[in-house]
Amino acid sequence: MKKPRAQKGDTEADLTKKFEAFKQEKRDLQTRIKGWLLVLPAFIVFAFGIIRWALRSQNRDKIHV
Repeated sequence: MKKPRAQKGDTEADLTKKFEAFKQEKRDLQTRIKGWLLVLPAFIVFAFGIIRWALRSQNRDKIHV
């Protein structure tokens, strides 16, 4: 994502449109990153818990009294 640059022949309206598109693209990217930062840690903790539960369950089956 690069900042928009003025080119020869661009009017003020063209520059405003380019800058608004850039700001919207930046907001969308930030929203996606926030979503991943919300979901990913929860998924990692969940996966770790499932793996730990499976390993403990497996070890309990090996115990003979």
